[in-house]
Amino acid sequence: QMKSLLILILLSCVSVTYSNSVLRPRPQKDVVPKLPHLSRSEKWNLIRESGQDPTHRRRVSKGERAERARRVAPWRRLRPIDEQLPRPTRPPRALSIGDCPNKFDAVTTGSNGRTYLFAGERVFQSWIEDGLPQKASFAVTEMFSGGPSRVSAVSTNTRSGVTTLYYGRSSYRFRWNEEAQRFHIARNSPKSLNNNITLTPSSAFEWDGHQVLLDGPVFITYDAYWNIATFSSNTLTYFPGIPRDIVGIILDRGNTVFFYTKRNTIQVYDRVKHKTSAEFPIGVSDYAGCF
Repeated sequence: QMKSLLILILLSCVSVTYSNSVLRPRPQKDVVPKLPHLSRSEKWNLIRESGQDPTHRRRVSKGERAERARRVAPWRRLRPIDEQLPRPTRPPRALSIGDCPNKFDAVTTGSNGRTYLFAGERVFQSWIEDGLPQKASFAVTEMFSGGPSRVSAVSTNTRSGVTTLYYGRSSYRFRWNEEAQRFHIARNSPKSLNNNITLTPSSAFEWDGHQVLLDGPVFITYDAYWNIATFSSNTLTYFPGIPRDIVGIILDRGNTVFFYTKRNTIQVYDRVKHKTSAEFPIGVSDYAGCF
């Protein structure tokens, strides 16, 4: 009898535990959604909705250019459209070292590995050469000929190597010219933001292959070539914990991102935990050629 009584008690405990587990499921952590990647057909539909023909101005690959050159004239090299645009032929004229700005308006790392910090009508360039830090400053229109005199946001597409400047509701695409040591404007540029884009970018950066334009609580992913927004949503939903006064990303190390803020601090952001793990102030002269 004692044995049967113990069995009944154990069974009742199991049933209570099971019922509690059903009624009170274990809470799960909030999952931060990833930015969606559009299929080719979805992207082309957006392009057509903007009044453009995706097949008319489609990017021509290097293989297609080579095949066309062999078919039209095997002895002649056809130059891509980008190479036919006016290009700077001399290095930019550097400005004299002056006072450091109170804050930066935008920051990006170009395809050449150099950091560009924009403040007013001046852009500061910093890089490493022969193991030593180098700094210089230029007028924005001197380094980015054909661009705006001021910049409110900037981002670099690491896949295409294009650096896009934003000022107000205009975008300017640039490519690095190694020979002239400055940027030249790319084709299909500049552009006024599409009427379907309602925000005015205050900061920009690349995230998981997307060019993200921020405007406070909202953001879009932007295709600068076609001048269309491919996605839009709330900032806190997809980027929880990022600083509100972000200027841009000054360094990207995969799961760790270094945000530069308008308070001249660097916030170390953990992409896995979606929060800032550290923040420290820096001197403006540490990055910019000024005093």
